[in-house]
Amino acid sequence: MPFFRNSFRWRIIIWSVFVSGIVLLSFGIFSGYALYRIKVDSVDERLSLVPVHRFPPPRHDAFWERNWNRMADIIERSFGAKMHAIVYDGEGSLPFKSVGWPESISIDFFPTPEGELDASLNQPDFPMDFEIPRFDRQRRPSSRQRVGGGGPGFPRAPQIEPEFLTLKGEGADWRFAVYKHPGYNIAIGVDLDSVLQEMEQIRKAFYLALPAALVLLASGAGFFASRAIKPIRKLSSSVGAISAHSLDARIEKEGEDVEFTDLIDGFNDMLSRLERSFDQASRFSADAAHELKTPLTILQGHLEMALNDAPDGSDLQRKLGLLLEETQRLKSITRKLLVLSRADAGQLTPTLEEAHLSQLVEELLEDFELQSSNVSFDKKLDTGLMTKVDVSLVSQILQNLLSNAVKYSREDGGAILIELRENDGHMIIDVENGGHDIPPEQRESLFDRFTRLDAARNREIDGLGLGLSLAREFARAHGGELSLVDAEAGRNRFRLKLPLK
Repeated sequence: MPFFRNSFRWRIIIWSVFVSGIVLLSFGIFSGYALYRIKVDSVDERLSLVPVHRFPPPRHDAFWERNWNRMADIIERSFGAKMHAIVYDGEGSLPFKSVGWPESISIDFFPTPEGELDASLNQPDFPMDFEIPRFDRQRRPSSRQRVGGGGPGFPRAPQIEPEFLTLKGEGADWRFAVYKHPGYNIAIGVDLDSVLQEMEQIRKAFYLALPAALVLLASGAGFFASRAIKPIRKLSSSVGAISAHSLDARIEKEGEDVEFTDLIDGFNDMLSRLERSFDQASRFSADAAHELKTPLTILQGHLEMALNDAPDGSDLQRKLGLLLEETQRLKSITRKLLVLSRADAGQLTPTLEEAHLSQLVEELLEDFELQSSNVSFDKKLDTGLMTKVDVSLVSQILQNLLSNAVKYSREDGGAILIELRENDGHMIIDVENGGHDIPPEQRESLFDRFTRLDAARNREIDGLGLGLSLAREFARAHGGELSLVDAEAGRNRFRLKLPLK
């Protein structure tokens, strides 16, 4: 989950799918409702075509008994659904109710008849048989054709516009058209089961298609999000390629979108300011270190002469000795600062030559074994390893690592391990000692300039806090790296990694 929260591309995809899903779901719900209404309106339209104006009043039950089945058959074939009808008057009597009428649908659900029944209409002057015209979706009489009359014995009356309502029966919904006459109503209804089944199929198809649509939307959103953040990736790549040695690089903005040109201009301006500041700082460090060399050399010479002239064992000789030591320390600091300023300016160029690394390590170890008789060394050196390096710089790296290993080893820390091997096109040199545990949060700060950990901040242990910084710069000048790697508890391991050339 943190990946999805921290990824701009995935946030675009997730929000696009989320919003699109809501839009699609809303569209499906509203379009489903609209489609249902269209289908119900189609049912209503066909129900309104039933020629109820040609039907007799309630007391002509003989007509209803004789003609309803034939009439219902015609209507059912037109609708493709079950058909029912009911005739009722204002007193609540039912002159006619079709066979199989749903008992769960009460007459109380229908509107009450208005007015009084015309007594003249109750005379049995309607024929017992009459032709019922076929009507369906393809043959719908226009409103002008829906006029009563036609045929002897039929009263002329306009087609009545019905009132529509939907009622729930046992296991089915019914749509009724209620035709209101003076004193009585005729309700004709059809089963909506076919409409509901069709809507259910449409819903299932929609729900099945929705995941596929969301997957396609996610793919499309991912594609367009990738294209949208392409300039950001290009900018990130350009930024990642810029280092202290390439502050003069600038990011091209030709062909980029307007939204990113301002960002690129701002970043290029920032690089220009950084370049000027860095050049000034590097030039100041180099100039200061260079200017300090001469007065410090003169001061050292005068202190040495004064020290030789001072009486042996005198307090003056002791003080002059301390001043000479501090002067030498200052000279060492200025010399190292000068080298670091050259490295910062990209002017530290190693002079490469073919070197026998295993032999170089052996010679350095012999010197340290003679100087540190109280420390034991354990060597694991692959012989015959040759590569192109600056022998002077690599020697300074190894001297710094071995010197630190000797100075900061515990008495019970065991032997100092030196391992030389080839691995994956690189030369690996490990120096491991039994020293004080270094917390993980302080490992990288070891290579900062003038940084010494609490355990090393002891004037009895010589050090300026510049050795590891210099060693790393020398390693990077070769295209390699110097780092502190994991080791077993109670031991520290530094690794020098140089490319084979």
